[in-house]
Amino acid sequence: MSAGAGKYKSDFARRHYEMGMAAGMAAGMAKGTARVLLIVLSVHGIEVSEEAQVRISECPDLEQLESWLRLAVTVEIDALEDLLGSA
Repeated sequence: MSAGAGKYKSDFARRHYEMGMAAGMAAGMAKGTARVLLIVLSVHGIEVSEEAQVRISECPDLEQLESWLRLAVTVEIDALEDLLGSA
């Protein structure tokens, strides 16, 4: 149990507190991964449109973001479309 969850006396409150914490952690991981992906693309000299920045920054799917990040650091890409494709 996390330190903050100890203040709740009911199982209901503890469970929902922990669910909220987990959701917040997942959202934070996605935001951080999106930020790193945009940095890697910038380092590679890949121009990222505002639309693509929004798409990447607002993507809640951590697995998708990690997949794009792996490709961005391991495969030579010439354009953003090589990475994002039509997905």
